[in-house]
Amino acid sequence: MALTKEDITEIRELIGEVITERQPKTINNNVHYELEIRERTLRVEEGLKHQRELMQEGFKRMDQRFEQMEKRFEQIDKRFEQVDKRFESLIAEMNARFEQIDRRFEQVDKRFE
Repeated sequence: MALTKEDITEIRELIGEVITERQPKTINNNVHYELEIRERTLRVEEGLKHQRELMQEGFKRMDQRFEQMEKRFEQIDKRFEQVDKRFESLIAEMNARFEQIDRRFEQVDKRFE
């Protein structure tokens, strides 16, 4: 079965019609796909923005906690300084008492001589 020129032209016309009929569908599919991708991109961007805000809030809370800890350490340092001063004064008082006791022993020793 040989094809005539008329058959070939008819086939070409039919193929052309089929292609033109399907072309808008593929364009519509591409447009639909691009819209879906844009929507996904927007959702991802919104999610990232929300996540960034949460991270910034967390960092602010951590900074506040560190400031509180720093204040607490400063208070502890002040207490240690007070305790050190107290020990120094106690040691000075004890040394003075030991010196007095040493003098008394020396006096007692002089009496026995």
